[in-house]
Formats: sequence, C-alpha cells, structure tokens
Amino acid sequence: MPLRRGSERPVDRGYASVELAALIPVIGLLIVALIAAGRYGVAREQVQQAAREAARAAALARSPAAAETAARAAAAGSLADSTWSCPHFTLTLDAAGLTVPVGQPGQVRVTIACQVPLQDLAGLPLPGQDTLSASFSAPVDQFRGR
Repeated sequence: MPLRRGSERPVDRGYASVELAALIPVIGLLIVALIAAGRYGVAREQVQQAAREAARAAALARSPAAAETAARAAAAGSLADSTWSCPHFTLTLDAAGLTVPVGQPGQVRVTIACQVPLQDLAGLPLPGQDTLSASFSAPVDQFRGR
C-alpha cells in the first residue's frame, strides 16, 4: 500500500467507492428478491381468496351441480381480478354437505390449484411454473331447504 510522504499511514483514497461499487449489485439483488417474495405472497393470498369465495358460493347452492357451477363462477371471477395470470385452474368440490337431511349440519369444501408462471410472480424473465393451491370450507345452513 502506498504511504504518504513524511507519514507512515497508508493512503486510503478511493477504497470507499470501490467497496460501494461492489455492494450495489448485492443490494439490487436483495431488493429484487424482496419484491418477488412480496408478489408471491400476494398471489398466494389471491388464490386463498378465490377458494373462500368459491366455497361460500357453493354453500348457498341447493344442489351439488348448482354448487359446482357457482363455485367455478366465483373462483373465475376472483382470479380474473388478480395481478398475475391464472387462466386455467383446477377446482375440487366436496359438496357432501348439501345432501345431508334438513336439520343436520353440513359443509362444503373447495380446493383450488393454479399453475402460475414464475415470470408473473417474480417480475423477472424466469422459466418454469409454480402451483399455488388453497382450500376453504364453508358451512351449509342446516335449516334451509335443499
């Protein structure tokens, strides 16, 4: 390390800028990772919201066939409002609660699985997909005609 004239202390000029230049890409990657994690969390919450809405819509139906139709419509409407693309999703409906006799408690359960491109989740041109899934149960009114 060069020394100053008449001094035994080394010259430190310019090292702070080199250290900062080395840290800028690391800080940028950290920011991108935080944004991607936030978008992933929002996408998971939107799938959970779609499952909640689908289960509630199915619980209000009078028959399992009507419950399937109502659940699909509610899930499609909820996922259409999302900030990422999920054009094709799978919906599994357990509508056994709609077939129990009046006066007995029942429930319907909806599970939604959605294949989401990683590019939509991370905001970066990443290859591949991730499957986001969520389930929700809703009670069926036990004193309502079925």
